[in-house]
Parts: sequence; C-alpha cells; structure tokens
Amino acid sequence: MTDSTRLRSADRKPPTTPSLRCCQATEGQGGYYGSGGSRVIQTSVQHRPEALADLSAMERLEEIMNEVEELETAAVAEEGSLNDVLLQNKAAVKELVTSSEMTNLLSRLEMNGQPKWGLSTREREIVKSAREKIDYM
Repeated sequence: MTDSTRLRSADRKPPTTPSLRCCQATEGQGGYYGSGGSRVIQTSVQHRPEALADLSAMERLEEIMNEVEELETAAVAEEGSLNDVLLQNKAAVKELVTSSEMTNLLSRLEMNGQPKWGLSTREREIVKSAREKIDYM
C-alpha cells in the first residue's frame, strides 16, 4: 500500500446516512433482538418427579393389556354365535379393565389425562388405549 492510497482512505468520511445513525444501539435501544435480558425467564423452573412414568406400572399395564387383547381376539372368533365362551371372555375383559389395579396403574402413568414423560411412543399408545377401554366400559 502506498502513501497516496493511505491518504485516500484516510480522507474518506464515514457514511452519514440518517438511517444508519438512527438505528445504532448506542442510546438505550437494547442492541440486537433479545439482548439486554428482554427474553430472560425470571421464574425458576421446578422439578416435578411425579411427571415421570413408573416403569414397573408400565410393565404391569402391558401384561394386562396383552391379556385383554387375547380375550378380545378369542371373543371375536366366537362372535358369530352367542355361547358361554363369548360371554365369559367379554366378562373377563370387563373385569380386567375396570379393576382397581388397572385404575391404580393408569393413575401412576397419566398426569392431567395424558401419558406421563419417559414413555416411548408405543407405551404412550398402550396407556391411551387402556384409558379408552376404561372410559368405554
């Protein structure tokens, strides 16, 4: 770089467009979006261990739902005729679904009518299906 080039760059004046001067964050405007604490959460987040699903309750619910599914498929196979096996299967399904154990398990796996955190998609579907069966019976 030569001396003449330096002089030329030194002689240059910064742009004086009003749009640049009015939009600089030099006078209390806060700078970039979100700076200055405008988006800072002031409340503390509370840990809620009751929002996590109980693994043992989920395992037991899966066992019960498998039994219910077996009984329902057997009932569907007997659907054409009205006999004792069909009635016994339907009664057994109703007994399993409306049992206090089932209600207790769902209370340990649901919070505000929704499956708790920590469940896989398949497990969430099982909990929803169990709730629908209880509501249906």
